[in-house]
Amino acid sequence: MNFRGLSMPVCDSCGNVTTIPWKFCRYCGSPAVDILSFDQLIAGLIRESSDIFVPSEEMERTSLILRFPLARDADLTGRAVAIQDGQKAVIIRTNVAPEVIDPQTYPLSGNASPDGEDSQILLFRQLSKLLEIEIPDLLSKDPLPVTIRCSLEVKIENPATFSSEVFTDGDIYTSVHLTDWIFGVIEKICNDFMTSQVVRDFRVDDSMAKALRAQITSLCGSAIEEFGLQIGDVQDVSIHCPMENGDWDQAEPILVSQLGESGSQSGWT
Repeated sequence: MNFRGLSMPVCDSCGNVTTIPWKFCRYCGSPAVDILSFDQLIAGLIRESSDIFVPSEEMERTSLILRFPLARDADLTGRAVAIQDGQKAVIIRTNVAPEVIDPQTYPLSGNASPDGEDSQILLFRQLSKLLEIEIPDLLSKDPLPVTIRCSLEVKIENPATFSSEVFTDGDIYTSVHLTDWIFGVIEKICNDFMTSQVVRDFRVDDSMAKALRAQITSLCGSAIEEFGLQIGDVQDVSIHCPMENGDWDQAEPILVSQLGESGSQSGWT
């Protein structure tokens, strides 16, 4: 990655703006450091990305983790990365356990990898994300087709484990990637749950949605723990079924059960 032009360096000691060629701040004499934020780094990665199928605005908005090299030839001299509150970084080196870095100004040049070593730093923008998931075409015990929507908070509890088990390749990891990854886990839980539920003539209330939320919280948590993830709050759950009007192709979804604001009696957008 080319770090040039990503920011105007600011002296960490006196706060005055310096320039990259300066080795020392001309105002106070302290060593000049170019401190880069997540937003500046993601802008640089998107500019270099060859992925023409994902709009840069969407990638920037949904990005959760960045990966860039710590090689000696990566133009790291005089640069540092700002790991802010609520963020983490993971240093990955050859034949060494990943190292988790807490919020701080982390110098890149002083931590460059030895020649020939493929070392990387992963910067985590945030450690939790609220995901919106919709699972269509499930069957109840009746059987009737149902669609389930839910909003759940996913936490990256162990960034080192997540880096080695999930985000193993690529420069940018987004909330879309995380949603796609966890979709199969949620789909199986919902499918198993609905096979025991009778939807026909069900009185609309929150009981079925509450039971499903308890299942998601319990089973999903244990299924994703080994990947460094944790389920936080499952905020909204709704279950919909097409209305029987003799023509299933023209059926409209009606609400069966809802907890929170994820659905409505007349349908959803």
